Amino acid sequence: MPNSRQVDRTLLNAVATGSVTYETREGLKGFDNPQQGFHHHISWATGVTAGAVTIEFADDASYAGTWAPSATVTFSGTAPKQDYVYTPGQPRAIRHRISTTVSGGGAPSVTTRLTGSPA
Repeated sequence: MPNSRQVDRTLLNAVATGSVTYETREGLKGFDNPQQGFHHHISWATGVTAGAVTIEFADDASYAGTWAPSATVTFSGTAPKQDYVYTPGQPRAIRHRISTTVSGGGAPSVTTRLTGSPA
């Protein structure tokens, strides 16, 4: 599809706190056919016992207000573990934010990945 791009990007990388933003369409310039949705891969490290990642959307990656939550993935079970969430739509900016500090074990962390293919 013209002017569309595939996404496969690590956002949070082995961290226990923080957030990372991805701008899906560069100001709408030249991207007439964006993805119709995104897959969010959440990988909890060995030893994790608690934590949560919130997936949020905004109209601009630099938006300073409260972002719109789309999904929250709360750790449960036994780590290592992977969770997956699909979010439909065409947001201009996506943020993966650790909303509950990742804890447990010697080096608790989470890694998140965002993937999407052109419509």
